[in-house]
Amino acid sequence: MDDTDTQLYIGYVAEELNDIDTNFAYKIPDYNGNLIPESVEWFNMLIYSIEEIKKLRNEVNTLTNQNADILQRLSILENK
Repeated sequence: MDDTDTQLYIGYVAEELNDIDTNFAYKIPDYNGNLIPESVEWFNMLIYSIEEIKKLRNEVNTLTNQNADILQRLSILENK
């Protein structure tokens, strides 16, 4: 990247993602043999994100249906 580059670059730090989920970072051993985060496991994050989106979609659908039921019951009560 040079001084004339106006592109905004964003990203993640492997250590931060490792704190969220240890599967989000590729690890290598340090000089003591401890595994330390080296890079981001983008594929693992993608799969995790898709699964979470599916869960959230189901939750939204459930809550939408519950809300419709409550509104219908409220309408019946108000019209009595």
